[in-house]
Amino acid sequence: MLCHAFTTARYLQEVTVPQIESTLAANGRDRDKFEIVATMFTAAGDTEEQIQKARTALRRQVSFYGSTPAYKGVFELHGWHDLQPKLNRLSKEGKWDEMATSLPEEVVDAFVISGTAEQVVDHLKTVFAGKIDRTTFGFDVKDPDRLKALIQRMKTA
Repeated sequence: MLCHAFTTARYLQEVTVPQIESTLAANGRDRDKFEIVATMFTAAGDTEEQIQKARTALRRQVSFYGSTPAYKGVFELHGWHDLQPKLNRLSKEGKWDEMATSLPEEVVDAFVISGTAEQVVDHLKTVFAGKIDRTTFGFDVKDPDRLKALIQRMKTA
């Protein structure tokens, strides 16, 4: 199962993974023979400026996906019932910038894991602990030694 990145830690833990596991169990399928691959939006950088630049781009992406009626369940789990219809209306009006700026920080924080690459990896480990089988890094690390260390750090989950 490839999970869409338009998710939050809470939605993944309370809805996605339990639904997959209960469906597998109801159909007599072994969870150990089924792979869940999940990613989340990540804004990583070595400076606050880099992190904020990534968050700005991802804010736009979250507002874009959030305008889609099929994804409203993620917002609703968090109690943001009016957000999807608002984003949908703004998208139909072509107000893309307003869509992004209308997202409260708490919404961005729920969808985007931010920090240094090491902080992001540590947060991903917490979010995914024991729930998924694979993930990807959503950030660019050019130093091969640092990348190896990050992969090793993630594997120790």
